[in-house]
Amino acid sequence: MLILNNFSIIINILFLLNLIGFFYYLKNILKILIITELLMLFINLNLLITSISIDDLIGQIFTLFILAIIAAESAISLVIIINFYKKKNSINLEYINSIKG
Repeated sequence: MLILNNFSIIINILFLLNLIGFFYYLKNILKILIITELLMLFINLNLLITSISIDDLIGQIFTLFILAIIAAESAISLVIIINFYKKKNSINLEYINSIKG
């Protein structure tokens, strides 16, 4: 039980560091994408550790579904970024935010 608590503390610290990094790298869309993926994975790991500590199989199965959704979201967002780069030759967030419509 003590090992699971240590893992939970480490995951929460890494989550907070990534949350700080999210606000630090607001100019680069690829870094924001990577940081959001890591944030979702840390939330998922925290759910997994919680479900292991209370011996709940449903939480572990739910974690697998969340991983599938995270993978699909990552693939879709990468496709959108690649298509935007092909059209505009830039993935700068300042340019993306200036587009209306």
